[in-house]
Amino acid sequence: SSPNDMSTFGNVSSKLGIIPSGLCFGMTFKHDGTSFYIAGTNEVIYQHDVSTPWDPSTQTTGTSGSGTFNPSGVQYPFGMFFNYNGTKLFLASSNSTVYEHNLSTAWQISSASNPAVATFALSTVQSTPLYDLVNVGSESRGIFLSPDETKLYLFVRGGNVIELILNTPGTLVDGVKL
Repeated sequence: SSPNDMSTFGNVSSKLGIIPSGLCFGMTFKHDGTSFYIAGTNEVIYQHDVSTPWDPSTQTTGTSGSGTFNPSGVQYPFGMFFNYNGTKLFLASSNSTVYEHNLSTAWQISSASNPAVATFALSTVQSTPLYDLVNVGSESRGIFLSPDETKLYLFVRGGNVIELILNTPGTLVDGVKL
């Protein structure tokens, strides 16, 4: 296979079988590739450690993972993203809300705060030009935090991307600008 060329992508050689329910909504990696996180359809987030960075087939923690987190109030976490030092987790949910959770131990999912320390409901954009985009179908499907932590990007059902400018970099606590 050739890098960045999906037409030369080889066959998947194995199935990991690491989610108890067998189904997942989203996946993300720790920035150094030594752990990955999967949001299961049971609304639990699983952390798995790997012996070879960026290679899920080398996961060392079995089906239950090295830690789990069941975020209260979050319906189907379709997307998740950590800030760059691993102390915050942002979840994009099917209930059109973004959740921010603090981690008391960086990158350790079992140390996430519950409930969320801050939330942002997409329904609050109804009086803005973004309403038509959100009204198409506002389930948040993916999420990304800019490297400087000033912007949060949401991919919403219907194929639209919404940019939220954080009033305070790295946190939803002080609100957002559209």
